[in-house]
Amino acid sequence: MPELVALGTTALYELRYTHEGDLDGAVRHTDQELIEACRRDFEQLLATSEELLTFHDRVTAPLLTARAERRPADER
Repeated sequence: MPELVALGTTALYELRYTHEGDLDGAVRHTDQELIEACRRDFEQLLATSEELLTFHDRVTAPLLTARAERRPADER
């Protein structure tokens, strides 16, 4: 999934990265139809998203607890 940044309704940037994960620039899009379509998608995703702390409590915390319990006592 591309990483996109919308600046109001004037520009949409598609961030590019190297294979190592370093930022390698961005492509600027100014097509108004594209920008509006992406903004609608952003709003829909936001409306149906889960709060980060709720996600953490539900998914990440149990995984971290299970991982810590598997480690030998001398590494804790």
